[in-house]
Amino acid sequence: MFTKLYHIEKLSGRKGSIYSFYKADEHAKRVSAFTNFIEQNGSYQDQVINILKMLRSMSSKTGFSDTFFRLNEGRPGDNICAFNDDPDAYLRVYCIKITEKIFIIGNGGPKTTRTWNEDEKLSKAVHELMSVSAVLQHKLNTG
Repeated sequence: MFTKLYHIEKLSGRKGSIYSFYKADEHAKRVSAFTNFIEQNGSYQDQVINILKMLRSMSSKTGFSDTFFRLNEGRPGDNICAFNDDPDAYLRVYCIKITEKIFIIGNGGPKTTRTWNEDEKLSKAVHELMSVSAVLQHKLNTG
């Protein structure tokens, strides 16, 4: 099993670059975590569209300022945060905010519990990002 990052050019702009990732073995279909998020949350189409618009706006106009995210969603130091189009909305997408210009987007879903770890789907999304963050930290530290 391996993790591969890829640049999402259609969402990236002059103020920031958005990446996602996929985990697969050599024979598995390679679908990114963010593509899964979009496909699995079709019943929240308006919120998905708003999230896409906001991501595009941030990457082209403002950068990924902390004010747009709910920070510290994972373990200390892993930079995992939550993003949604409206604080009162149910749909969350989880991500790793590297800097104000580099952002890795993962999966998520509707938040119907008090915390993400009380929901199996959200817990899986955050734990995937924790794994990606650990690999990135290791690579950064060892070269």
